Amino acid sequence: SAAAALLSVSEFVELWNASAPPPLPRISVLSDARKNLYGAALRKFPARTFWTAVFEKYSGSPFLRGEANGAGHENFTADLDWCCAKGKDRIENCVKIFEGKYDGGKTPRGTGKTAGNAAAIEEAGRRLRDMEANNQ
Repeated sequence: SAAAALLSVSEFVELWNASAPPPLPRISVLSDARKNLYGAALRKFPARTFWTAVFEKYSGSPFLRGEANGAGHENFTADLDWCCAKGKDRIENCVKIFEGKYDGGKTPRGTGKTAGNAAAIEEAGRRLRDMEANNQ
């Protein structure tokens, strides 16, 4: 049903904690500020499929995992709080992730290292083959 495809804030946090690749931090404290931030994101983008796709993009992006940070982003971590917030361009970061802005090794300006692309592509292919094998 359509209602089953929608996420509550607690289900949203569970989905993040289950899918975010290391070294990204898991959410352990669901403060009122986080409930408000995540609730607002879920009101704009309520579908589980949207968030599953967003979180899956993290595995293929060294930048989002904090492994290919360019100048000015040395200590950057694309945690769930950042994912749900708006960037300097006023566009939600989750939308930019969904649309592929950070795919591969790209930083926001496209100047990041791309050495991890081959490994990320190989890993994505392996995951796809595993998913197809499990669905047969």
